[in-house]
Amino acid sequence: MTKYSFSLPTGMLAIAMCETREALDVLDEILNVPGLDGVLVGPADLSLALCSGIMDPNGSAVRNATLDVARRSRAKGKIACAFAGTVERSRELVRDGFQPVSVEYDEKVIADAFAKVLNEAKQV
Repeated sequence: MTKYSFSLPTGMLAIAMCETREALDVLDEILNVPGLDGVLVGPADLSLALCSGIMDPNGSAVRNATLDVARRSRAKGKIACAFAGTVERSRELVRDGFQPVSVEYDEKVIADAFAKVLNEAKQV
């Protein structure tokens, strides 16, 4: 693995995205990169890598992988971050040791809000 090192201005975090099988395979090496504060997992993208191109962010393969990422990150004193598609999934990820966790995807929040407005407009 290529040796990387970097520094950031005070108050900024360096977070590596780990959303492939290859990233999981070398996670300990990634976590050992000097200056790296933690890793970010996107369960939807990770599911594409682990589930033969099928999006299954709540499936057992992704669940087991995310638990492993959180455990290994904490063991190295690093931050484990994650995206969550729902409020309930965000609670699960926090219980699993992820923090911070993105509660919803911005495009979903916008689409849901727009659908609500359209539905209300149809009632007029």
